[in-house]
Amino acid sequence: MNTLCPDLQYTIEHPSSDGYLPFLDILIHPDKSPSVYRKPTHTNLYARHNSCAAPSTKDSVIRSLITRAYNLCSPQHLQPELQTVRSICISNGHPAPRVDRIMNQIHLKQTSSPTTMSARQFKCTCSPPSSLRFSLPYHHSLSKPLKKILTSYDIDVTFSSATTLRDTLTNVKSPTPPHLTPNAIYSIPCKDCPASYIGQTYRPILKRIKEHKASTNKHLS
Repeated sequence: MNTLCPDLQYTIEHPSSDGYLPFLDILIHPDKSPSVYRKPTHTNLYARHNSCAAPSTKDSVIRSLITRAYNLCSPQHLQPELQTVRSICISNGHPAPRVDRIMNQIHLKQTSSPTTMSARQFKCTCSPPSSLRFSLPYHHSLSKPLKKILTSYDIDVTFSSATTLRDTLTNVKSPTPPHLTPNAIYSIPCKDCPASYIGQTYRPILKRIKEHKASTNKHLS
């Protein structure tokens, strides 16, 4: 198959000498049971409890790690993974009672009957949506009282993390080259006069320029 296209090469992932096979964030054990896989370079660093972020944002980190354990782990690997998650959350500064409370909530959700609905879920289902909803930057001392005031006026507000110094100084993604930029307005100057052609395309500019060249060559031939 690799001979069909030199730019597309397939590889085969073989189990290690002890029979383990990592695949994405899943580790397949010799008995074919799955658990969560972490790379050797994984640092276990997540949003810390003292970070300037909304409590719901920090709780969502804990929830996502616990939910992943339930979704990926087979029964014999679930409890060790939950203990690992608990240790990781505590090492990131999250209070143990808060971590345990979230773990108990998710445990009840995973083990309860699908027809069982909590009072909070019932309230969310029956209550009409707020007439107005918007997002504000999170502030450690103002967000909570502000949310309480706005909620009393039937205004649903969510909070987002503010721009950090790292966001300002770093860019982890390479910028798209101009000739590959889609959804752009471009100008093609004439070589023989001051006129220019201005166009708009939703495709990459390089592809649109090639179409212009092909059309020009067709009319000149």
